[in-house]
Amino acid sequence: MDQEKRSGFQLKWPWNWVVCGVFVAAAGYFIGYLWSTLLAALFLWLEVTREPTEHILNELFERKEDFAALKAPIFMVLKSPEDLENPTLHRTLEALPAIHCCLDDFGDNYRALAENVGRKPGKLPLAVVLENGNQCVYSDAGYNVGLADILWRILQ
Repeated sequence: MDQEKRSGFQLKWPWNWVVCGVFVAAAGYFIGYLWSTLLAALFLWLEVTREPTEHILNELFERKEDFAALKAPIFMVLKSPEDLENPTLHRTLEALPAIHCCLDDFGDNYRALAENVGRKPGKLPLAVVLENGNQCVYSDAGYNVGLADILWRILQ
């Protein structure tokens, strides 16, 4: 049997898998590097239907063009999937479709985080801006007029 001669460099098993694994690891490291050095991220723990949360959602909606232009990701942490049915939250998410929603029970992890960023657990909404992947550069909790303006200035 004549075998076709293939041109170019070819790796044989298991080296092809090793090279593929190294490439995937390098790509993951690069993405992690970009996230940790170039981006800040905003995390908002929300208590939908309650006034301080409704207030920040209205402020975000009012500045939707500014927040849509940000490169920093925004994560809204909710207690239940039913929170997505809240009209104010729904309107804000429609205006800012890049926002990521997450679920949390607001238990021990939330309480530890609130304390670590210098805020009283249970006082919502909790806003945390992280840079370099895990460094808190700003936090606020409860009612604060102009919070969206402050967050936008930090994130731009």
